[in-house]
Formats: sequence, C-alpha cells, structure tokens
Amino acid sequence: LFSYPTNEANSLAEKYSSIANASIQVSSWPDSEKFCTNLVHRKDEEGNQRLVCPAFDDGHGPIGAFAMLDNNKVARCILERCTNAFDSFVATVKEDILAKPSSDGPAATTTCRSPIWDVIRTPEKCLHISVSIFQEHPSLLHAIEDKQNWRSIDQAMQKQLAIKLSTHQKQICKSPLLVLDSILWTPDGAMIAGFVDGGKDHHYRSLLSSSVDIARDTIGCDLTSRPKSLIHVTIGRVLQKAGDSNQNQALTDLMRKYNEKVLPELLKSIRCDQSVNCGSFEIEEVSL
Repeated sequence: LFSYPTNEANSLAEKYSSIANASIQVSSWPDSEKFCTNLVHRKDEEGNQRLVCPAFDDGHGPIGAFAMLDNNKVARCILERCTNAFDSFVATVKEDILAKPSSDGPAATTTCRSPIWDVIRTPEKCLHISVSIFQEHPSLLHAIEDKQNWRSIDQAMQKQLAIKLSTHQKQICKSPLLVLDSILWTPDGAMIAGFVDGGKDHHYRSLLSSSVDIARDTIGCDLTSRPKSLIHVTIGRVLQKAGDSNQNQALTDLMRKYNEKVLPELLKSIRCDQSVNCGSFEIEEVSL
C-alpha cells in the first residue's frame, strides 16, 4: 500500500515516540498552562466559566494551508477510532476519578464534588492537518520581529493564495499519501494522531516545503509563519488537571496507561485493518 518506512519516516516516528515518552515523565499531567494562555473564558449553558479557543472572527488570521479531512472517507474512519479513544478516556476520568469523593480531606471533598474539568474535543467537521501557518493572528505573536512583520492580508489576496496552493497541490504534489504512525497524549494535554509521509515520491514533503514559498511570493513580505515539524491531527485536549492531588495522580496514571498500552494497541489494530487502508489515506484537497 505504501513505501514505509523510510529514513524520513523513521525520523518523524522517533519524534512521536519521544513526545509520548515525555508525557509519561510528566509528574502531574497535563502541563497545559502555556497553551491555556491563548484561550478565553466563556460561560456554558449552566453559567460555568469554561476555557475555549478564541474565535478569531476579525478576519486577521491565522492563515495557512490546511488539509480538511471531514470529506475524506478513509481519513474520517481512521480518526473516528481515535476520537472514540479520546471519548473513552474522558468518560473514565469523569466516572472513575472525578465522581469519587476526594481523599484530601472534608473541605476538598466539598469543593471537588462537582468539579469543572475542561476538555476540548475537536468536532468531526474541523479535523484537519495544518500543513503550514503563513500568518498568525496578531494576538498570538510575542516576538518583536514577528509583530513588525505582521500585516493584514485582504480577501482578494487570500483568494489568490488559495488558488495558487490548490493548483500546486493538484498539479505538482498530486495526492500525498499519509500513514498513521502514532496515537498519543502529549505533555501539554493533546491527544494527537501522528502521520508520516508514506509515498515513495514524498509528495507531502514537496507540499510542505513549497507552500511557504508560494505564500511569501504572493503576499510579498516576511511571514509570521509557525514551523510544522509534525504531520498530525489534534483529536482533542485536556486543558487542566483533575480535582485534587490524588485525583490528578489518577488522571496522570491513566494517561500513562493510554500511552504505554491502550493507544499502541489501537494503532496496531488500525494498521492491520484493510477496511481503513491499514491506516493510510491520500490528501485530496488543500485549502486556505
């Protein structure tokens, strides 16, 4: 089905393995404070403050090349199994960890009886691979040079860039073949499905290396681009620790169990299943 492994694929596989091992080493998981600084608080239907991703509805980005996967039948089937694993993890935490009385004392039991535990599950229609980010939203920029380089990209230029990227992908890069290599929890709380470039012609690598050049030529300035060293889909995120110290230790232990046993077994089952093309699929379209 695919040319795998290659030296490049092995290198990427090593990165995924390193990330999974780094998560196991975290003493109190998730280490999500840095990620959460970019989130905003909004009230849910019950009036509780929840952490959510900012809407970025002012038209200023982020702008990049994305492979949206909601219409990709094979990719959707692969990711559905990953999402099921995420849902099972969350259900176990809520039912077996958070629902139990705290062991940190009577006061902690009172405050943690109905804890607010924030997670984000990526909607199916939003599952995607970020090929490259060309222009960040200005609120996400911290380096002085990036702030100075930032400029607004109007709708006409965005349309022109989208056409060039789509044409390049279809005529030059064809349909890159990706192979599922890893499913894992990251140290900062994300569950990701990690892929490698599985085609012998490395069309994904060509798409990745050329997309930023196309954007720079089209926009005509330095970009506030974010490097994308992984080929991954974010299935969901655990945004905060769970309840008291004992409950969070149980959460951390469960994450370790998933990274060491549950998710590797899921990966093995997908890679042996012909109905999902043994965990491989082609990128059919790249959009802005």
